[in-house]
Amino acid sequence: MEKLIVFSILNTGEVSSLTTGLLSAGAPIAQSDNRFRELYSNVEEINDRLTQNLKYSAKSLLTETLSKLDKNRDQGFVCLRDQLQAISISLLPAKAALAKQLYAEFDKLGTSLYRLGYQVQSSLLNALFEAFDKAEAQQQLATLGLIDDYEALKSAENTFLAARKRRVAEQTSRSVENEPATEIAEELLPELSKMVTYVQLYAELEPETYEAAFQEMVTIINEVNRTARSRHTRQENEAGDQME
Repeated sequence: MEKLIVFSILNTGEVSSLTTGLLSAGAPIAQSDNRFRELYSNVEEINDRLTQNLKYSAKSLLTETLSKLDKNRDQGFVCLRDQLQAISISLLPAKAALAKQLYAEFDKLGTSLYRLGYQVQSSLLNALFEAFDKAEAQQQLATLGLIDDYEALKSAENTFLAARKRRVAEQTSRSVENEPATEIAEELLPELSKMVTYVQLYAELEPETYEAAFQEMVTIINEVNRTARSRHTRQENEAGDQME
């Protein structure tokens, strides 16, 4: 039976899906077979821990919020950048000169810094704020009518940083409270094998009671194995494409 469940190719999500299916298939037997019920209950308890862990590991609402706030600050950055760039080719020399002087900071720090990682982007934005918070730059922004856009960008960054701080605290808390999902999966797979092996044995001895459940388990195992193999093949192909 160890060969039916291909341990080596399953990730934690696939182990969870496999376990849920096998528990469903074995539920009727657990109601009438006390020895099987012990195996079943043990698998159920370990799976509850895995399910809880995967739920914690999934994207939280804070992760989605952080992504939206990052887009907001990106938008604010692009808005200020593009307005300065447009004014820098103004037919009014004085306005063009002010815009070019301010735009030089974007050239220095990177006009596409919003494509960088969260932490690097925040560091570069902080450098931009240090330059633009100076009295001369503030006056230039005001003269060009861009002070509100600049303050909007700073506000978007501050809101993002506050959310990121909460997200880091959340991740730290969860990493302390929860055991690794991979360790739970490693504990679970042998117990799954015991449960399925029991049903396989009794399917030969009492087919009228166990055969249907065993065949359902085989179907579930094969489907999960097929999904895992497809994922492996896809990942190998993607890795090959990147090397070319």
